[in-house]
Amino acid sequence: MKLAIIGYGRMGHEIQDVAMERGHSAVTIDPNRSDADFVGISADSVGGCDVCIDFTHPSSAVKNIGLIASLKKPLVVGTTGWYDQMLQVREIVDKSGIGFLWSPNFSIGVNLYFRIISATAQIFNNFNDYDVMGYELHHNGKADSPSGTAIKISQVLIENLKRKDTAVYEMLNRRPAPEEVHFASIRGGSNPGLHTVVFDSPYDTIEVSHQNRTRRGLAVGSVMAAEFIKDKVGFFDIEDLISDIIGE
Repeated sequence: MKLAIIGYGRMGHEIQDVAMERGHSAVTIDPNRSDADFVGISADSVGGCDVCIDFTHPSSAVKNIGLIASLKKPLVVGTTGWYDQMLQVREIVDKSGIGFLWSPNFSIGVNLYFRIISATAQIFNNFNDYDVMGYELHHNGKADSPSGTAIKISQVLIENLKRKDTAVYEMLNRRPAPEEVHFASIRGGSNPGLHTVVFDSPYDTIEVSHQNRTRRGLAVGSVMAAEFIKDKVGFFDIEDLISDIIGE
């Protein structure tokens, strides 16, 4: 399989390495990198590719999705921060007839973590003494806050805890309402990504965490997603890939 890697920063380099390890080839596209093969998305740069993978910036994600869809290429999107335009992207995908797979985090471990959090929240659902909250740490180069992963975790908690219906991500200068889940973000240093959910009662505390160690896990997941989406049509997320692997 031949991939087009859009965005040739640290993640783009990792994806290229993983693609080659798994027996694929790749071209790279980035207007800001002199070592990339191409500066832009075009028939020339992606025409011979089977799947495109986008890890760029929230400001360019939807434009890139439109360009790739117009070229009828399947697409995996790991860029975060564009989810307020999800309906527009769905329309683009539906009209173009491409295969599209997105995720706030392509780490296979993180996506197993989502399932663990879902099951844990169901266990705590009828134990009202336990409040729930969360926090995430990311390096000082992270472009968005909260992370897409933090938003996903909050959604999982709300879906599985009847007493919670709202996620709050900003600093609170007040007491949180009983129905709110507060999920805080911290930026600084070099941490590639830590997410922790806390179930706290007057008697004890239970924490469930996922700590990324390297970006390689994200790259592996994104290449696996490209392998999954290659011959498919429609709108998918990484849950479809995880279910396919597990055998659901």
